[in-house]
Amino acid sequence: MKNILQNSANVLVLILIYILSFSNVTAYEPIAHYVDSIQVIYPKDSQLVRAVDSTFILGNVPYPSLNNNIIINGQKVKVHEDGGFLAFLPVNPGVFKFIIEYDTSLYEDYFVIGSENSMIDSNTIFSKTLTVQIPEPLTPIPFDSLVIAKEISPPSGYLNLKSGDRIQVSFQGTPGCIATFSIPGIADAIQMAETSPRSQPYWGESVFGVGAVPDSLLLRGIYTGYFNVPVGEHADSIQLEYRLKYPPIDSVREHLLDSTNTSVLTMHQIEEKQNDTAIFKSSYKLSINSKQYPFTVKFTDSVQTIRHGARKGYLSIFQPEGVEAFVTGSEGEWYIAQLTKNRKAYINKNSVEKLPQGILPPHSYLSVIRTKGSDKSVKIQFPLSGKHPFKIIQEDKRTLKVQLFGVTTDTDWIRYDFSDKLIDIATWSQPEEKLYELKIKLTKDLWGYDSYYEGNTFYLELMKAPANVKKLKGKRIVIDPGHSSDKGSVGPTGYTEAEANLGISL
Repeated sequence: MKNILQNSANVLVLILIYILSFSNVTAYEPIAHYVDSIQVIYPKDSQLVRAVDSTFILGNVPYPSLNNNIIINGQKVKVHEDGGFLAFLPVNPGVFKFIIEYDTSLYEDYFVIGSENSMIDSNTIFSKTLTVQIPEPLTPIPFDSLVIAKEISPPSGYLNLKSGDRIQVSFQGTPGCIATFSIPGIADAIQMAETSPRSQPYWGESVFGVGAVPDSLLLRGIYTGYFNVPVGEHADSIQLEYRLKYPPIDSVREHLLDSTNTSVLTMHQIEEKQNDTAIFKSSYKLSINSKQYPFTVKFTDSVQTIRHGARKGYLSIFQPEGVEAFVTGSEGEWYIAQLTKNRKAYINKNSVEKLPQGILPPHSYLSVIRTKGSDKSVKIQFPLSGKHPFKIIQEDKRTLKVQLFGVTTDTDWIRYDFSDKLIDIATWSQPEEKLYELKIKLTKDLWGYDSYYEGNTFYLELMKAPANVKKLKGKRIVIDPGHSSDKGSVGPTGYTEAEANLGISL
């Protein structure tokens, strides 16, 4: 009898374990560990978020089947079945905190086991804090307070410049004053000017609507200046110095008479400060004609992008590996390349290889251009002596323009493939020194194009539309999952753009 009861008990235990394994009673990590493992992809902790009044927050949670909602700053945020979440939430200037909460009362059907197998109270709320910095909007500075508040749009990091480059500076300070800046050892007391009163989106149009900004909210005290670096000057790791002082006392009286805040006390305070000067050092360091520059770089990435400025818009994309450019300076993590006398480009330092000093980028003289047609495309051939940066501009459906930097015309003729009728006419020009330009007009709408190098020969391939283009039957469709070494954007779950390209293709 005892054995029967023992066997029955064993069977009941096995049945209970079987039932529990298919029920909502599940053992998870300690809930505090769960909250710590919530991954926020954007923004990162301590990041400067350039937003006005709202921004995105995105990330992922473990066990998405358990947690279909989290709470961020008091707002319930839906969690996708794969664990990702995305929200667009209001923010305030200054140090701002995202508080991510997990409310166990939302999941009373689940048992959450603690580190000592003790059950967590079903009404417990656990939280995780993410701290970011939201830029403070500029605020008006009273005339009786002589101060330089902050720089406006300074360089993104250490700045290396050469002779002929221009340094542009700007800061916010007390309005109606005399502003100068100095470059120690180079130039002193360079005059700055106060700009016309300007509005800010944060304080003006976002509140009162476009064109409805009252004069009282127009921002004064924005000073700007510039300096052209002369030949023969040298400086190493110096900081610029900004200075601000009140104008002569007669000008001060006129300013106060025009002000609604005129008072004997204010006038007396300013008379006492007549000889004071507000001084502010630049947030970045500057070198001029450094011995480290210039030099040539070679692109190491298979698909490289060059930009108009540090972290600014694209100047040109799809620059292939092996293209060379002449670097004359840098700003933070970006090299400044001199493409032509009047054209600069910014290149990320991590995507190029620095060549030994003394090596110059190629300078090609383009003597002839050829076109060659086939059933699928027309190739335009540019024989060069090296790999140059280039830019393709599509002006309209039937007009393309090719720009080759570091190339000089020696073009006697353009040899057309007369058996092909896609190209109507091609004309070359030299808009400036070392900038070659070819303008191509087509007889039909452009279907697509590709640009690449084979050796030192540059090709622009113009694709022809397939026959019966509106029908898929008999067509071969090719999907290119390629991506550069830069993994691109990152989604809430940590899934990268490069992975998405490949996943969609497969």
